[in-house]
Amino acid sequence: MSRRFLHFGLGLFVFTLLAGCTKSTPPTPPDGFDRNAMLGSLTQRVIAPGYVAFAESAETLRVELQAWRDAATTTVAASARGRAQVAYRSSMRAWQRMEAMQVGPAGSPTVMTGGLLLRDEIYSWPTFSHCRVDQVTVSGDYVDPSFVERELVNVYGLDALEYLLFTESAGNVCAAPVPINRDGTWAALGDDEVWKRRAAYAYVVAADVKRLADELSAAWATGGSFAPGFVAAGQAGSPFSTAQEAIDQLFAALFYVDQTVKDEKLVKPAGLDPVCGANTCPDMVETRLADTSRDNIEANLEGLRALLTGAYEGEEAGLGFDDFLVAVGAEAVSVDLIQRVDDALVAVRAMNAPIEDLLVSDLGAVRNLQALVKRVTDLLKSQFVSVLNLKLPDEGAADND
Repeated sequence: MSRRFLHFGLGLFVFTLLAGCTKSTPPTPPDGFDRNAMLGSLTQRVIAPGYVAFAESAETLRVELQAWRDAATTTVAASARGRAQVAYRSSMRAWQRMEAMQVGPAGSPTVMTGGLLLRDEIYSWPTFSHCRVDQVTVSGDYVDPSFVERELVNVYGLDALEYLLFTESAGNVCAAPVPINRDGTWAALGDDEVWKRRAAYAYVVAADVKRLADELSAAWATGGSFAPGFVAAGQAGSPFSTAQEAIDQLFAALFYVDQTVKDEKLVKPAGLDPVCGANTCPDMVETRLADTSRDNIEANLEGLRALLTGAYEGEEAGLGFDDFLVAVGAEAVSVDLIQRVDDALVAVRAMNAPIEDLLVSDLGAVRNLQALVKRVTDLLKSQFVSVLNLKLPDEGAADND
């Protein structure tokens, strides 16, 4: 459990955000818990550093893909591509930690204050289309400066980049009637040109991911476009009418673990949803080409845990949801919830292969992990909601699982 006091650095952080303008002080809630302090601590200790780490990894990825692009038709292309693949996996892990933090610019404008839907611009899974990426590879539309602005998310972002960087075949995945196959335009490229174009296309995508990563990092920085109003929720000038409203949106972001980690990443591939229609569905597994499906879930749970405890594992404790629970007399819920997250982390870290391999070799381990994640989300949707008087998001209210 995190310590229930603020360090001088946090106080200075909040003071800096609010300096220069007069703010009304919101009334102290009956439970005495300082919600704005929690928002400030999570911003400083969890969300902002997470976006900085992702932006740094995105720059490394951009540099390595530039090297692959420049070497694509030379004898060093394979080693350059290998380095880019390592950078991709590192960047993906940094991003996956932030998936349960889709508040503000990363979130949807229909759900989140200040939402710009940057999450889908960076990584739109499970929405993707490898065939569309192949079609763009033939058309060369990726060279157009307005490419990202006018195209759908299924041809750029980390999803498209995974396919461009990790597919081993010089062929395409489109059906025979698709024009690039029917008209012979793919075959006319030849293998060397296919790889040259994939490398050039991948660099364009990586450069855009880096741009968006910087935008998110800047928004959450001290004095950024979003962080000050988030930390000062309920005070004059903030887009949030109350601190509780901002906390409700943080809670809504946590539903990523329920709806995406549990349902999309585990339930469906493990054959526990009728949409699968078989004992297992490996083709529904996330990032199968990059072999990071297990690592992604681990990072998702690490991000969730950081929001609950106020800090990433191994770092000095901060002010998080666990302190909020203690303040309202629900310490037992706090202890139980964090233990459930830790149990899921132990299970995923014990896995010795990607999810798609375990569906064949150890289906029980995948279904056990799904059950452990469900234990986490069950508690989030029940006692966690009620004792903190949180607003259940519409998608959560409709979910009876």
